[in-house]
Amino acid sequence: MMRRSWLKRTVLFLATLPLAATPVLASAQKVTGTATVYAGGFQVVDVQWTATFDRSTERYRLESGITLKGWLEWFVDFEARHSAEGVLRNREVQPETFTTRGFLNDEQRRTDVLFADTGPLDVTVEPVDPPDVRDPVPRSALAGTIDPLSLFLRHAAFDSAEEVCSSPRPIFDGRRVVSITLEPMGWE
Repeated sequence: MMRRSWLKRTVLFLATLPLAATPVLASAQKVTGTATVYAGGFQVVDVQWTATFDRSTERYRLESGITLKGWLEWFVDFEARHSAEGVLRNREVQPETFTTRGFLNDEQRRTDVLFADTGPLDVTVEPVDPPDVRDPVPRSALAGTIDPLSLFLRHAAFDSAEEVCSSPRPIFDGRRVVSITLEPMGWE
């Protein structure tokens, strides 16, 4: 079970990583991209993403999709599509919705998170994890959280690495809360 949890977190991270390169949103309506991840010289993951920003309404929509490929799909049958919508105002992201659709080993999976100003307002997760697999996230841990896709847009909106690192926000994907600490290491 530990291996599968690590794999899911890694794949979700890889799916959202390309969105860190979205500062171009300030001047473009829509940015799309794809990436292929290799391990040991073999293709293991395909990632696609789209970021749309409407400057007149300050609204954004982010989408990402991941599909396992090659030898990795022999061990794990996994595919996921993520989307997030919200408002980007004064370099601050306010997520409104985050959804995930996909499957893991022939099991359909769905997550819907509706955000309010203070964090998640409503969460729907299917299938629900049995209590012996994961403890439910306490309501107090959800305050101020942001979804994984919106987090990368938020970081792209800052001017410097110091700003990103000095203003962390916990991440909530509908199933778990994660805190990431970033430290500027310099520029190359």
